[in-house]
Amino acid sequence: MQRTKKAQREADRLLREKIQTLLADYSDWDDYEDQRRWLQKLAQRDESETFTEPEREAVERIWVARSRLLTGWDGYTVQELAVAASKYLADFSYESEEFVKELLARGTTRLGSRDMRWLVGLARTSGVDISAFRDARVAEAHAA
Repeated sequence: MQRTKKAQREADRLLREKIQTLLADYSDWDDYEDQRRWLQKLAQRDESETFTEPEREAVERIWVARSRLLTGWDGYTVQELAVAASKYLADFSYESEEFVKELLARGTTRLGSRDMRWLVGLARTSGVDISAFRDARVAEAHAA
């Protein structure tokens, strides 16, 4: 069995911390349950085992994607937008209705770009006077 170098052990320790940080945040894992379960498996791995380069790269991609969650749009929080949209549930599709109900039930406070675009569209349809959702790079300027 090959001995791991000190630098490798330290890199693994830092990666484990990053994984634990990702898992500690429960918001907006909808549609990403598989990635969360995979991270949980990595976190349970024996500390004597090292991570492969593809595993490191995958964790980093998840880290970057999760760091771009939005807390609001145009001065409204996710929950405020969901409450506004909930007043018009009968006008929405079944999927949109379930989406809003789930946001409210979970108390979701952060969303990825795709879901924020959906929620902003529903809120605008419900009469909330906000600007249309744009690309995520522009979204950062509008986040609450």
